[in-house]
Amino acid sequence: MVTETENSESTLGPEQLQSGKAAFEMLLPRYRAVLAHMLLPVRVDVLRAALFALGVAQKVNEPQRRVLFAKLPSDLFDITLLDLLEPAARGAMYARAEVATAEALASEAKLPAATVQEALQVRERMLRVAGYHLSDDEEISKLIANIRAGTGYTDLAEDLWRLSQLYRDHAALLSRDPSHYNAADPDAAERIAKTIQDELGIGGVPKRNDQRDILERAWTVLLTTYESIAKPGRWLLADDGGEQLFISLHAAGRRPQKPRKEK
Repeated sequence: MVTETENSESTLGPEQLQSGKAAFEMLLPRYRAVLAHMLLPVRVDVLRAALFALGVAQKVNEPQRRVLFAKLPSDLFDITLLDLLEPAARGAMYARAEVATAEALASEAKLPAATVQEALQVRERMLRVAGYHLSDDEEISKLIANIRAGTGYTDLAEDLWRLSQLYRDHAALLSRDPSHYNAADPDAAERIAKTIQDELGIGGVPKRNDQRDILERAWTVLLTTYESIAKPGRWLLADDGGEQLFISLHAAGRRPQKPRKEK
């Protein structure tokens, strides 16, 4: 789901865009080499997460910290990951900026009223069922709140994609509520989301070179690189604030909730 925070990524400064594009182009073969079943969904503000990872990259490459990583056995830790983290962060920032720009161009597009009505009905029904049965899970509860906060057609399409995946991941639990659960909703959500994205000109099914597909690949490379460093880094730098330094990228990339308006 694209929010105002994420849309600001399309206005990266000239230097950020230049360095991001260079990193993106360097890593493009690596992005395309990621197997489809290994792709990780983008459920965070990529800019926030990438900026945080960029700061971590600078810290772990300081001589006094890098030398500690270098002491790890090469069969357990690849020291070149420290060199990869910065370009992975910059490449992800650039990939997100490209998506934000494309979606901004599509923001004025109009959709048939029937499509919008069906989309809203399916979205609300799926949110109601998922919220009732899965709200005890903190991460899922935050995801649902994030979906509810979405506005605009591009958000609506992405909301439907996410709800479809959420339904499929938890089908065994949700299907125990036959009065409200509709087994056809995941397929319907994907069909409507694809229709919306096709109408907006941003494509519903990711293709190899599609911007959203590449963003997911860039995020996968960044997240896996970061976690491969963070796991040993937390104990390796335990006396140097390792736990605080290597917080989860999902936590770092979480969008702050907008304050509620007083009635």
